[in-house]
Amino acid sequence: MKTIGLVRGMSWESTLEYYRIIHETVKEKLGGFPSAQIVVCSVDFAGIEVLIPNEEERQAIHAVIYHELCLGTVKDASREAFKKITRSRFSTRRIFTPGPPATSPSGTELAYNPA
Repeated sequence: MKTIGLVRGMSWESTLEYYRIIHETVKEKLGGFPSAQIVVCSVDFAGIEVLIPNEEERQAIHAVIYHELCLGTVKDASREAFKKITRSRFSTRRIFTPGPPATSPSGTELAYNPA
């Protein structure tokens, strides 16, 4: 079984609901008393700086979401474009964190760590 990672929702209540649904689904599919392998990361959203892509970058992101991701695929070229967009956003800021920041410009399938 693969491990799934959850970034805590805006409140712990939403995370609880996702956690419950995942475990119920695993139990339904596998029967018995299995447990899903889940890693939960709680993030203080008040401390997150939002880096907004420019208009051209937003159009590129929109195209990937609706012409690839919503259809169940993401091309390598699109991942590379997201890396470029992410790098351009981070290059304009000095970010002090213990490790490299992780970003998800639209969805977890496109998550990228610019390290």
